Amino acid sequence: MTFHLDKIFKVLKRVQIDNYSCGSCNKKTNLDLIIKGGYITLLFIPMLPLKKDYTLTCFNCGKRIKKSDLNYIEKEKVVNEFNSTRYKVPFRHFSGILIVLTILGFAINTGVQMKKKEKEYILKPNKKDVYLIKNNFGYTTYKVQNVTSDSIFVYKNNFIVDHFSKIKSIDVDTNYKILQGFKLSEVIKMYNSNIIYEINRKEP
Repeated sequence: MTFHLDKIFKVLKRVQIDNYSCGSCNKKTNLDLIIKGGYITLLFIPMLPLKKDYTLTCFNCGKRIKKSDLNYIEKEKVVNEFNSTRYKVPFRHFSGILIVLTILGFAINTGVQMKKKEKEYILKPNKKDVYLIKNNFGYTTYKVQNVTSDSIFVYKNNFIVDHFSKIKSIDVDTNYKILQGFKLSEVIKMYNSNIIYEINRKEP
């Protein structure tokens, strides 16, 4: 998925500075000064304000003029016009940041709570817990069948997928055929080394 960033500008002020000698068209003309302000959007949501900026063009030939091309007096006129232009960034330009931070905070908190639960699940496994497994071959699942004081017996999924997003497609009862036992200490080690990267438990 790609996210498209856009820059939205509005003209804050447009003025003409007279007595400019253009080196491109060799005319005594005016400088067209456009001062702009704006913000960056992500998926049309305002995210970050942009500092006000300006462009200079020759009023006669339209050539873009650099600040370094101006003489001292012309520079002073441009700077004075620029500094006198007030641009207060509307609060809505920060609304996207607040939305993203809220979503991010919620996601982080949810992840933290899930990890707390998983640590309980791995120490006190239940029948029908599903372990999501990542190994050298891809992604698969184990389903807990029986638990003793120091061991866990799981049904291993017959199928392996190449991406974790496909796990749900193989997590069906008919795919669990091979029963294998593990010491509880082995399962804890698998979890700590991220071989078991997630535990799903159906809460009553």
